[in-house]
Amino acid sequence: MEFVHKISYLYKEVFSTDPRYILLWGGRGRGGSYTGTAAFIIWLNTLPYFRGYIMREILGDIRDSLFQDVKDRINEAEVQDGFYRINEHAMSVEHPNGNFIHAKGFKKASSKQRAKLKSLAGATHILIEEADEISEDDFNQLDESLRTIKGDVKIILLFNPPPKEHWIIKRWFTLTESDVKGYYRAIPNDDKEL
Repeated sequence: MEFVHKISYLYKEVFSTDPRYILLWGGRGRGGSYTGTAAFIIWLNTLPYFRGYIMREILGDIRDSLFQDVKDRINEAEVQDGFYRINEHAMSVEHPNGNFIHAKGFKKASSKQRAKLKSLAGATHILIEEADEISEDDFNQLDESLRTIKGDVKIILLFNPPPKEHWIIKRWFTLTESDVKGYYRAIPNDDKEL
């Protein structure tokens, strides 16, 4: 696939790592969304069973971000038109082999109405954009609902550096003082999990 050479060497491990959680964080231009959507297109085409979900806090926000990125990776892959079934309304991509990518929000709209995450049965891969906007309760509900016997579950979290009190920092990192006063270094708690 043509886009593979555009992925930063820093993220090459994403494609072959075993942990359940993969955290890609940093500022704009880090290549996290690009890498996440590239991985989804590669896995969509190569895994025998792939049920991928692209997610954000609000379902509608996915259309102009991750869903557009998925379509961009498909265009960059130079696949014959019509090979994938792309449903613009549902924000989904289906491969002829039955693998798919579907969009799902933690909330349906900017209101507090939660989406039903039960419909993620059989999910193998989750890509969460702006994961720092997701509450810990919502993440835990999602994480606990993900079970499949057809493959390992992988959750990729894309996020900007959150405040040091954020649940992502508390869950996966230990903060140590850096050489710059007022700033910290985030050291992974268990690199087998990340």
